[in-house]
Amino acid sequence: MNTVFRRIIVSFLILVFTGQLVKAQKLTVQVKFSNSKVSEREPDREGKGLITRDILEAAKEGDVELLKQLLVREADQNKTDKKGWFPLMYASFGGHKEIVEALLNAGVDINRRTTDGSTALMAATLQGDNSIVKLLLEKGADKTVKNNYGVTALSTARQKGYDEIVGLLTVNLRSSYSDLGYSQVKTILKEYNFFDLLSNETGNFINDYELKIIKGDDVVQDNITGLMWHKSGSEKNMKWEDAKTWIEDLNNMGYAGGDDWRLPTVEEAASLLESSVNNDFLYIDPVFDIMQRLIWTGDRFGSRGAWNVNFATGNVIWRFTNLNLYVRPVRSVK
Repeated sequence: MNTVFRRIIVSFLILVFTGQLVKAQKLTVQVKFSNSKVSEREPDREGKGLITRDILEAAKEGDVELLKQLLVREADQNKTDKKGWFPLMYASFGGHKEIVEALLNAGVDINRRTTDGSTALMAATLQGDNSIVKLLLEKGADKTVKNNYGVTALSTARQKGYDEIVGLLTVNLRSSYSDLGYSQVKTILKEYNFFDLLSNETGNFINDYELKIIKGDDVVQDNITGLMWHKSGSEKNMKWEDAKTWIEDLNNMGYAGGDDWRLPTVEEAASLLESSVNNDFLYIDPVFDIMQRLIWTGDRFGSRGAWNVNFATGNVIWRFTNLNLYVRPVRSVK
């Protein structure tokens, strides 16, 4: 063993036995972050107190550099303050898009709620920040969430008159009829992410249903598509042409105050398909009556057929127009 190596070993042992090694490690950490705000305060005994406090401040103030440094040190990105607010909430409310992106990339819970049930999407909507709302939606924010007061991001956008955000939070579906082939229907299912057990098994279109009673009549309003549905529909099944007559009678009656009820298009009817069965083994939300298991749409399939949705089998299919199916009428309420 040469002299230099022996001196290194001795020095190391002295540091260990005198407890100076721990101090040296702490010194190294302080030097490493000496150029950031992290070094401005004394950390607690575990070295985590400063991180959890400052990540909230960084998000609130839009300090991207500090926040990224804290995330590298594995700061708690879901840390909450006394109000139940957390970094993503502060960043979304404050319009700090870079902070939002950094937190999302770090894997924060995008649908985390405050003590009053609000989400980051609601915060960004309240501030009218189109870009952050769009980003949150692209990353999977749930636009159907209601806070403890029954408020959604969409209801906030409508109340504030934020038309562009309303457009981001809603889906406009075709309401005029067409003659569709197999490939066109498959394209529709993929485009809107509609579930279909045969053609798009991974589909999972999100609705926001609201049961209403209007003039004594039961309807279901979908706040995402802006469509109002008859809660049940026809009590008997009927041929396609007879379905149109049945709806004419419904309009003459002024069901739920409306005179513009109609057969749904493939897009509108397919939006009702759920990706799993309810307690009655139907691929539809239990808010609807169960009798209408197979319903007509207004879209044709050639000269002798029309498209329909089967909630018992969970798919969109065509049948000859002289067969008997149920009717679940719809109207637009946007």
